[in-house]
Amino acid sequence: MAKKKIAGRGLLIVFMVTAGAAYWWVFEYNRIRTDDAYAWADSAQVGSRMPGTILQVALDNDDFVRVGQTLLELDPAVYKTALREGIV
Repeated sequence: MAKKKIAGRGLLIVFMVTAGAAYWWVFEYNRIRTDDAYAWADSAQVGSRMPGTILQVALDNDDFVRVGQTLLELDPAVYKTALREGIV
């Protein structure tokens, strides 16, 4: 009878470990987490060489940008005035 108790307890332990591993696999293994709620990403700051009013932004957040791609359109009125006055 003692052997049946030991076998029963061993079977119970194996079942509990298997159930715990299955729970971890289904609910915890593929879960995305961060320690500080910050996700790392490649990003760059963009600055202008000249001031101006932005008429149109040609992209959205997280869009892939290629070399030479137009990012935004500036109001040409300021530059046309500067050109007429001979400043540029």
